[in-house]
Amino acid sequence: MLRLAVIAMVCGVLAILAGLQAASSVLAKPNPELAARLMPFGNEALQRSISYRLRAGVTTEEQLAQAVEAAEPLAEKAFGRAPLGPEGHAVLIMNTRDPAKKAEMLRLASQINGRDRLLQGVRLEQEVADNDFDSAMATLDQMLRVNPEQRQLLFPILNDALKRREAVPAFARVLDGSSAWHDNFLMSAARLGIAPANLAVLRGQLNRRLPEFDRLLVAALVREGDLDTANGIYQSVNGKSSNVAGLGPLGWSVDLAPFDWRLGEEAGMRAQPIEDGDKLEIFVRGGKGGIVAERLVKPSTAPFNIVVKHRIVPADQLRDVRLQLRCRGASDPFLDERFSAGTNVFRVAALPAGCDYVMLGINARAWSGRSPLRGTIDSITIAK
Repeated sequence: MLRLAVIAMVCGVLAILAGLQAASSVLAKPNPELAARLMPFGNEALQRSISYRLRAGVTTEEQLAQAVEAAEPLAEKAFGRAPLGPEGHAVLIMNTRDPAKKAEMLRLASQINGRDRLLQGVRLEQEVADNDFDSAMATLDQMLRVNPEQRQLLFPILNDALKRREAVPAFARVLDGSSAWHDNFLMSAARLGIAPANLAVLRGQLNRRLPEFDRLLVAALVREGDLDTANGIYQSVNGKSSNVAGLGPLGWSVDLAPFDWRLGEEAGMRAQPIEDGDKLEIFVRGGKGGIVAERLVKPSTAPFNIVVKHRIVPADQLRDVRLQLRCRGASDPFLDERFSAGTNVFRVAALPAGCDYVMLGINARAWSGRSPLRGTIDSITIAK
C-alpha cells in the first residue's frame, strides 16, 4: 500500500513536469540558462518514461513490484546520462536487495534530491520497514508541509502506523499543531475511528486545546464500547467527572456527549440550555414526542436519589413526561417514572448487574390535539 501511495502521489507531478519540458524546449535556444533551470535532468524523456512505467496499469503491490523491476534498465540508462536524476535513483534503490547497500544509496540520493517526492516516498517506505517511526513521521511531516494536497494519499499511511502502539510517541513529538495538517489528521483519524485506544494515549501527550478532536475521539471510543477510556478523556480535558453519585447538580453542558447532554433538535421537539446554561428549556408540540435530553452517568453505588426540579406546563399533561434510566446498550429502561408537579424525587434502589454506566433520559410526549408541553427543567441532582 505504501509504495502504491507514493507512486500515485508522484503522478500528480507529471503534468507540471510536462509543462516544464515544453517551456524548456521553447526556451532552449534563446535562453539556455533558463532552460537548464527549468529542466535540470538533461534526459527528461527517460525520466518521464520511468514515471510512466511505474504508474501505467498499476493497481496492486504485485503489479508495482513488476513495474519497478521492468523500469530498472531505464533507470540505469538515466543514471548513466544524468546521475542526479531522482527517478533513476528511486528505481535503483527499490530494486536493491542488500539492506546495507540500499540504505547507503538512499542516504546519498536523499542528500542530492532530498525534497523529491518519489525519493521521499522511498525513504518513508524504508523508515516504516525499519520501525523507525520518528524518522518516518519527520519525513511525512516534511512531505505534507510542502504538499498538503497529498493528504488523501498519505493519511492512510499514517492511519496504518497509528494502529501500532509503539508509534504513538513519534506521533506526539510531531503533531504539535505547527502545521495545518496536524489537526486535520487528528480529526480525520477520530472521525474514521482509527485505533481509538491509541488515539486516546496520543491525546494524553498533546498539551493543547483540541475541542473538536476531543468530541470526535470520545464518540469513537463510545462506539467501540470503551466507556472507561472515553470517560477518562472527558475528565482530563474538562476537569469534570461523570461519576455522579453524591456530586450534586449535573448541569446542562452539551460539549462532550454522551457524558454531557445530547439534546433533541427536531422540528416540533427541542431542548436548549438557557440563562447561561443554568436551566434547560423544552418544547414539545402536539403529535410529537421522544427523548428530549439524555446523557451517560456512572453511579458508584446504589441506592441513590435523582432529584428533578422543573416548571413544565400544562400540569395535567405531566404524566407524559418521564425520567428513564437504562443500562448502556439496553433497549428497555430499568426505571421509567412519570413526572409530577414541583420537585420530583426518583429512588434508585439498585442497579442491574453489570450496569456500570447508566443512560439518563427525559422522555416527553404531547399527544395530537393536546396543548404543547413547554417550560424548564431547573436542575437534576444526584443525592444519597
